[in-house]
Amino acid sequence: MNGLRFIASNFHPKEFWSNGDIAKNRSFRKLMNIVESKKIKRLLPSDLRGGREISGVKIDILHPPSDGGGDQVFGRALGLNDNSLVLKLSYGGKSFLFPGDLERPGEEMVVLNAGNLLKSDILLAPHHGSKSSCSKHFLEMVRPGISVISSGSGNHFGFPHPETLHRLEETGCRIIRTDRVGAVQVYARPERFEINSFLN
Repeated sequence: MNGLRFIASNFHPKEFWSNGDIAKNRSFRKLMNIVESKKIKRLLPSDLRGGREISGVKIDILHPPSDGGGDQVFGRALGLNDNSLVLKLSYGGKSFLFPGDLERPGEEMVVLNAGNLLKSDILLAPHHGSKSSCSKHFLEMVRPGISVISSGSGNHFGFPHPETLHRLEETGCRIIRTDRVGAVQVYARPERFEINSFLN
């Protein structure tokens, strides 16, 4: 949230993509004030149906369902985290999956609705590698070669959780942790990656 406020204020985005949920906290209100004051166009999953292509990068919106029907399977019981936008970016024969803060119920739903579309080369671990994310079934569908876990060093949530690390290790993927190597940059080239980190 705080990072989005900085980006919205300083990077002049033309669009703000969201799932349409409203958080009842000061950070969210400040973000929406910035979006409105800068006249940034707000788009929902229904506006993004069919995906986008930007500078040769294909973007698929895998969750939440653009028709609003998928959450009926779970009795509309999904919380804010499990309604996260899930984006898949594809370029040069390689793919990246950004699942937001999904936890197990949201992962079950996106597996049900997206299926094999989840397969990706690089996964940003859902919910910072929390115990309630990276379920076995979800990882079996994504089958990442690399998983990046975004979490601060010594964070009080205990991210990433040891059980989640174990499940990721069982997939055989390479794990990159921002709490150990700092910010991560991935340069996509046709059929290959170049990965750099801030600390090493």
